[in-house]
Amino acid sequence: MEKKYFIKLGLVAYLTALILDLIVGFFWLIAFPRIADWETFSYSIYGIPITYMFAYCIYSISSLLLPHKIIKGYIILLILLICVELVMFFLFGDFMVIMIIEAINHGGDYIVFLFPVTTIIGYFWGIYILRSPSSLKSAT
Repeated sequence: MEKKYFIKLGLVAYLTALILDLIVGFFWLIAFPRIADWETFSYSIYGIPITYMFAYCIYSISSLLLPHKIIKGYIILLILLICVELVMFFLFGDFMVIMIIEAINHGGDYIVFLFPVTTIIGYFWGIYILRSPSSLKSAT
């Protein structure tokens, strides 16, 4: 696999995760209005795209710097998740895993679960899209 493929896969994965995160997050805020406030809603509109944009930048740089032989299969998924984790740490000063554990223990905002779940779904969707015959024809 080429580095171009890794960068395309990261782009498709993060775009899919972004779209899913915005759609599910919006319906989550409607379904559970006790959690929804304007701060959470405004973060959903502006913060989620910024989060995935920075994660994609980190992912692109790391995929260019890492040796070609290291990046295979599920290691790409691990790199995608680590990039989202790093951005969450830089934005909030707390790791996503810790935020999820706090949400479980204190009955907080479970919307934090969307970031890893939508990233994983985006990864598999990206593999499906990039391996379909129509995308292979357009890539050549």
